[in-house]
Amino acid sequence: MTTPARRHVSPVVLATAVYVAAHAMWLATGWGGAAYRVAIADGFLLPAFLVTALASVRVARAPELDLRVRQAWGWLAVSYILLWIANVVWTWRDLATAVPPAFGTWARVFVLASYGPLVTGLLRLPSAPRAREHRFRFALDLGTTVLGAGLVLWCLVIRPTALDRSGGLLDGLLSHAPPVL
Repeated sequence: MTTPARRHVSPVVLATAVYVAAHAMWLATGWGGAAYRVAIADGFLLPAFLVTALASVRVARAPELDLRVRQAWGWLAVSYILLWIANVVWTWRDLATAVPPAFGTWARVFVLASYGPLVTGLLRLPSAPRAREHRFRFALDLGTTVLGAGLVLWCLVIRPTALDRSGGLLDGLLSHAPPVL
């Protein structure tokens, strides 16, 4: 009879669990009060997106993986890098007192720019081989779902909110698009 191999928890997994647990406790207790709320909320995502981006780059450069897998992870890495940049801009805007409020619009541009590489990377991940007709049907289903959801969001949320803002349609779209999408 063989004994099962002992599994060890990776230090990265353990550190991530402690990091997320500490943030969850902060969310539940509000430790530090309102004075630190913005700094902690903004600062939490900076290392998370940076580590995710670096890990994605590492996987994209792994020569033992299939080319298609590396390309998919390359697109995902671009998306996570853009999200990290957006969070750096948001954190800078929130913590630096001399930064004009419009500076946050650049963060929204980076968030919106991250969607294309994210979707491209997810769709490029290999899956079980399918017949050509199944791939075509999947593309139609995906397009129909995205278009339908986009129309509902446009009619019920984005357009009314954007038109209600005094900064104009473009400012309204940029300020509300990331949370909606």
